Amino acid sequence: MKSVTLIFSSLVSPEPQRPKSLILENLPGLIGGPGTCSSSVSPSTDTRRSSDGGNASSASPSTNPNNVVIVPDVEEIRVSPIISKRGFLNILEQRTKVWKKRFVVVRRPYVFLFRDERDVCERGLINLAQAKTELFSAAEQQALAKNTFSVVTRTRGYLLQTGDERELQDWLYAINPLLAGQIRSRTARNRPKTTPTASTSSDQSRK
Repeated sequence: MKSVTLIFSSLVSPEPQRPKSLILENLPGLIGGPGTCSSSVSPSTDTRRSSDGGNASSASPSTNPNNVVIVPDVEEIRVSPIISKRGFLNILEQRTKVWKKRFVVVRRPYVFLFRDERDVCERGLINLAQAKTELFSAAEQQALAKNTFSVVTRTRGYLLQTGDERELQDWLYAINPLLAGQIRSRTARNRPKTTPTASTSSDQSRK
């Protein structure tokens, strides 16, 4: 009976095995979870004699660093399929302090920077969800350059320049609509009211 079992087991094809992942196998050891490899013994391990004569190792949980479990916080950010704005902008280089003309595409919440419109690989990426957009005052623009605004992230700042004031408003609306709306309303309030001229009053008197 045993020989028949051996012959039958040799005829059956072995069960296919999935390829092993080194990252998944070592994941408990990397994050210090409960499945940490038992071959690594902490220096604070206390070896004691058990009641049956064997050695029983016990580690103090307060001094064992492998008991710390790290849980990653992952957030999925989807790129909008709609292109809010695209075109050329002048960007001030941090190292050379020279203005470089770059092709910029705004797909919220990201701004993609290319060398030109035929570039297939983005040369820079700005996450607008973690950035702050600022518009310089008239005095600051005279000191720096006209029609400039900045986008500041956690790691660096970008100084951007448009061709004219109208393009500046369009780019601000694409990058930060709330800021653009506040600037437009502020400009409308500060705009002086038009007063009738002498020719207009004379025309009205003739009528």
